[in-house]
Amino acid sequence: MATRRWRPTRRPGCATRRLRPRRLGSSVSTGYDAIIVGGGHNGLVCAAFLARAGRKVLVLEARSIVGGFCTTAELLPAAPGFQISRCASEFILTNVKPSVIDQLELERYGLKWLAEDPDPIMTYLGYDGSTLATWKSVDRTVEEIRKFSRRDAERYPVLVDLITNALEVALPYVMGHPKRVRPDALVTMAWRLAKGRGKVAKGARILTSSIDSVLDEWFESEQLKCQLSVFALANFGPLKEVGSAFTLACLPGFHRYGMKRPIGGSINFPNALVRCIEAHGGEVRVGTRVESIDVTGGHARGVTLTDGESLQARQVVAAVDPWTLVNRLLAPSVIPQEVHEQVRAMPVNRFNISVFKVDAALSKAPEFPLAGRDRHVTSALTLCPSLDVLNHSLYDSIQGEVTVAPPLYAVQPSVCDRTLVPPGSDGETLYLYALAAPYQLSGGRDWATEKDGFADLMMKAFESYAPGSLDHVIDSVALSPPEFDVEYNAYRGSYNHVDNVLSTLGPVRPVPGLSSYKTPVDGLWHTGSGAFPMGWLHGWPGRATSRDVLRALRR
Repeated sequence: MATRRWRPTRRPGCATRRLRPRRLGSSVSTGYDAIIVGGGHNGLVCAAFLARAGRKVLVLEARSIVGGFCTTAELLPAAPGFQISRCASEFILTNVKPSVIDQLELERYGLKWLAEDPDPIMTYLGYDGSTLATWKSVDRTVEEIRKFSRRDAERYPVLVDLITNALEVALPYVMGHPKRVRPDALVTMAWRLAKGRGKVAKGARILTSSIDSVLDEWFESEQLKCQLSVFALANFGPLKEVGSAFTLACLPGFHRYGMKRPIGGSINFPNALVRCIEAHGGEVRVGTRVESIDVTGGHARGVTLTDGESLQARQVVAAVDPWTLVNRLLAPSVIPQEVHEQVRAMPVNRFNISVFKVDAALSKAPEFPLAGRDRHVTSALTLCPSLDVLNHSLYDSIQGEVTVAPPLYAVQPSVCDRTLVPPGSDGETLYLYALAAPYQLSGGRDWATEKDGFADLMMKAFESYAPGSLDHVIDSVALSPPEFDVEYNAYRGSYNHVDNVLSTLGPVRPVPGLSSYKTPVDGLWHTGSGAFPMGWLHGWPGRATSRDVLRALRR
């Protein structure tokens, strides 16, 4: 079978970089120190650290492009030159020190950030034209909130401070090993805890509560509650679920660390990782699907590809979701029945709530008559008329029904990054996320027949805020919840791999039998969004897994 290896290329007349597969002759493996199954960003991070340590590394990616959920490409045939980040586009907590970006020196390998972080980070826009922008500056955000409630304006910075204190105590732990905490991490955690003991306890209580109860306790304005609730829908559960307030950990990411975007789209993060891997002698193959992980005598010996080719390795890292690892890549007999039962009961999209996305290229920037003319204020919008509408949408999804008024998160990344549109274009890229869409429809209906109708519903909902915007659509494409599974090889289309609930956060993530990056098979490791600590675009699971693999290789 011919293999393909990534080669970054530059499109004429544009600074955007993308990866283009290049065919090479077939090769015979003489054995690797480590094979990484899956070329998502965590698999690539793991491979980069191993390659930098002098290990012979091979990354195998089934799709024709690396990055997993972190990709950018020209997806619209009628709109060439418009670059679309298909799923992940916001980098939160990525630059918390020690940063994977800094440790791997990814800027040497072509990763460049926008000169200024997107600011405001997001803006709530009401039907009445009311706007509430969340700025990187807490003080500036407070002034926005003051338009609706003086009480909320006073309490918001207090809430942010409590959550920030709790998060900063936890950071040394979540960036390390879940069960072998380094002594220097313990010292840092103890010092931060002693410095703000009362705040940490209050912040921890907030993060382990339901988002519904936290917002009712702290705030009174509907606008602020809608703003925070729509963002919290990324947890894919009802607002009343205990632990759903954990999504508020993004607030320190917004205000203290900043939300970042790579120039040219999110793909340039995995692109830089590929360059780093290859610069240190590693190899990355795309369009190469692994049929199975080979296990002999209780030890992983390598992998077999779908064309029958076998590749040997001393260690194998599965950078895939846990369900796929256990049920698709391993023979049932090599995993204890207890672990099979744990994975079967593992919460993945447990409420039938998922995400539906529409990507569009516009020939002209949309205008929001009630929100003013500052394009940066409207470049990332939460569109939800009320909390009642939001809750009805959630419960419709649980029942498998398509809501008539889906809450939307609307992003125009090209407002901040003009490399995402053709040179000289006056147009914009538009991403619409419906964060309360049912994964499976009721009544025997199928997304294959319902997809276009729901996409039209979302676009018309957006146009109600930006009149005439549909007239400027050059081309668009929709991705229904089940298609996330098919396109990204992720069980039930979950980009978290495992739901972020209290029972799956901490040292037993994703389940006890697969915790601490280990599997019951000697020489086989697990990493990715479903591993400790969780998802988001920071690469911490991949970095931590590489440390254990290096330790095993030394042994």
